[in-house]
Amino acid sequence: MALGQGAGCSPFCGCASKQIAELIGDELRERFPEIKRAAGAAAFPAAAVLEAWGAKGRALPPASSTPRRVPEDSPEAIGTRVFNVALSPRCYRLKPDAVGAHAPPRAGLYEFVVFDEKKNPEILFVGLSWPRTIQDALREHLDGRLEPSSTRLLAYRPDVYFDFVEETDARSAEDYQDLAAALVSRHGPRFNEAPAPMSGRFARVAVAEG
Repeated sequence: MALGQGAGCSPFCGCASKQIAELIGDELRERFPEIKRAAGAAAFPAAAVLEAWGAKGRALPPASSTPRRVPEDSPEAIGTRVFNVALSPRCYRLKPDAVGAHAPPRAGLYEFVVFDEKKNPEILFVGLSWPRTIQDALREHLDGRLEPSSTRLLAYRPDVYFDFVEETDARSAEDYQDLAAALVSRHGPRFNEAPAPMSGRFARVAVAEG
């Protein structure tokens, strides 16, 4: 029987399309689960799917036609921001002449650190100086205008050093805020008396030190 003949229609009308759908609908649904029904041309799969099905022995659609799926634990999926940092090549004694000679005259992050007999570091404090310079902030720690004061630090250990972030891909004030929060979370410094607040832009912030 010609397509559409049973209904007295042309083979090119909607009735013919319906008959085509009924003839191959079950097979299409088996091969392509994304097809919910086969009832005329509007229910057929996308052109890319049909082309692959006809030209490649009913192969699956090309990879480019498959939606990209991001793994649930990937940084892109969970909103992680990773900051790359390089610390200063040396640590310097926390005293006025060393601050004047070595602390950078720019905004940024710095740390107070001590070492045990095996040279293992203990981070005492992570500081963010923005927009003032690291040098200015360290001077305020020395003269007691900024906590923790050098008096408190030196009462804990007489040999306190400072270092600072030499290079980083952090650029804005919010970047530095998130970077400081990540460093405080990583080291748990005893003189950071409260968790550092994050900017709220990311679900998680991580640090890669190089």
